[in-house]
Amino acid sequence: MPGIRMAVSAGKPNRVCGSCTLCCRLVPVEGLGKAAGQRCRYQGHRGCKVYATLNQVSPECRLWSCRWLVDLHARELHRPDRVHYVIDIMPDFVGAADPGGGEPVNVPVMQVWADPAYPDAWRRDAALRRYMITMAGERGEATLVRLGNRSGLVIFPPNMMADGEWCEKTAGPSSGAWRNPLDDIRDAAGISPERDSMTSDEARARIHARGRAILSALKGD
Repeated sequence: MPGIRMAVSAGKPNRVCGSCTLCCRLVPVEGLGKAAGQRCRYQGHRGCKVYATLNQVSPECRLWSCRWLVDLHARELHRPDRVHYVIDIMPDFVGAADPGGGEPVNVPVMQVWADPAYPDAWRRDAALRRYMITMAGERGEATLVRLGNRSGLVIFPPNMMADGEWCEKTAGPSSGAWRNPLDDIRDAAGISPERDSMTSDEARARIHARGRAILSALKGD
């Protein structure tokens, strides 16, 4: 796809999507009415069929990248379509009860969108396990493995646990289906998916400005 290549900068990996389009199926996009695990209507055999006009069709998709593509720490990982999961560049939060009886806390999590056709592929990937440990140490992130549109697992690596063991907890959205945090870009810009202004230059500019700020912070630019 044009515009996807990442130049080497400050040690960042030089990677391209190539024939991988797994994100087009696994990741939800509210603006397109696409649920997690649902094939995008614009997905073709060679990539996005509307990539040239993606700024107008889906600004969220134009801003988004998977961590395999852009994260220096992900150099050991394989391309998403070969390991059957996509690691979202956008983090999320899960609620966790305080064992001491205090107020629940929000725990930052790295999102891993797993292919339901290969539900255990991520478990067999030792490189992903090492990446989970790295993200827990570097960014304080647990991992949320999302399986389809409504279910998932929260994974706490050993370096986040007092007993030094892996811990898994079943998780699901508090209501409805999973929401892609990139949709928060749209909300922060004050744009509703149903509004005609979504296609206006002003609306796209506001979404792009908000998205660039978020992604720049996450990628450490």
